[in-house]
Amino acid sequence: MMILVPMSCSSNSDCAGGNNCTQNMCHPQCKADNDCAYNEKCLRGNCQLTCRVDNDCFLGHICFNNMCFYGCHGDEDCTSSESCRNNKCVNPCEENPCGPNALCTVSNHRATCSCGKGFVPNPSAKVACVRAPAQPCKENRECPTGNACIDQFCRLVCSSDVGCLSNERCDISSGVCKPICRRDNDCRNDEICESLTCIIGCRSDSSCSAEKSCVNNKCIDLCSFPTACGTNANCTVINHQKQCGCPIPLIGNPLETCKYPLKACYADKECIKGQACYGGICQGMCRT
Repeated sequence: MMILVPMSCSSNSDCAGGNNCTQNMCHPQCKADNDCAYNEKCLRGNCQLTCRVDNDCFLGHICFNNMCFYGCHGDEDCTSSESCRNNKCVNPCEENPCGPNALCTVSNHRATCSCGKGFVPNPSAKVACVRAPAQPCKENRECPTGNACIDQFCRLVCSSDVGCLSNERCDISSGVCKPICRRDNDCRNDEICESLTCIIGCRSDSSCSAEKSCVNNKCIDLCSFPTACGTNANCTVINHQKQCGCPIPLIGNPLETCKYPLKACYADKECIKGQACYGGICQGMCRT
C-alpha cells in the first residue's frame, strides 16, 4: 500500500518528475483513481488525499468535502499575521482595506490602517491619508527642500504627476502637487474644490476669520478697498460685515463723507487747530 509522503513546494520545479505543485504541496499527476495511493483520489489531474476529519490531513491542511486541502476553518488555524478567508490563510492587507497613502499592518489576524509621518487621516486612515497641514511661509527659503512657498504655504514641487501622491495631481501652472477632490469636504478647512483640485478659498463667510468676508470664493478684508467707506471715514470689519463710521468730532454719512460740523466764529482763536475763521465760519486751512 502506497502512502503519499508530503513535500512542500512553491513551483513545479520543486517537485519530482510526474508531480505538480498544487496548494504548496507536490501532488502526483493522474488520469484515474487507480493512478493514486490507497487513501487518495484523482482530482483535476492530481492525486488528492481523502479524509473524514482534519487529523487525516497533513499539517496546515483541512478536511473539506472529504478531501484534504491546504487551508483553514478559522483565524486560529492561521498565523497571527494572516486571516482565514474562504478557507485560505491570507494576508488581510492584500485586499487593500486602507485608503490611499495609508499604511496597513496586521495584528491578531486583523488589518489595521494608519497614516505615516507627515500624513493625517481624512477622515480616517481607512478612507484616506492626506498630507499634514502645509507649513505657513512667506518665502521659499522658509520651506523644506523640494518645497516652494505658494499661497503662503509650503507646497511640494513637481514637474509631473509621478512626483505626487496617488490622490494628488501636479498643477502645471504653479508647479506643485495639489490634492484631487470631488467635493469641498475632500479638501482642507481653508480650501475649496475647483476643477477637481483643492485651492485656497471659501464658499461662505463662515469659512473666513471674523475680520474677513467671502467674496468671489476668496476671504478678503472688505476695508482694503479704497472706496469701502466715505471720505475721512473709519472702516472696520466685525463678524464678516463692513462697518463705516465718522471719527469724533467729524459728522456726516460715513458711506459718503465725514466732515467737521459748521461752527460760527468771529476770530481764528474760536476755531480748533487746523481751522481758521473765514466768512464767520470755522473752515479747514489748506495750502494747495
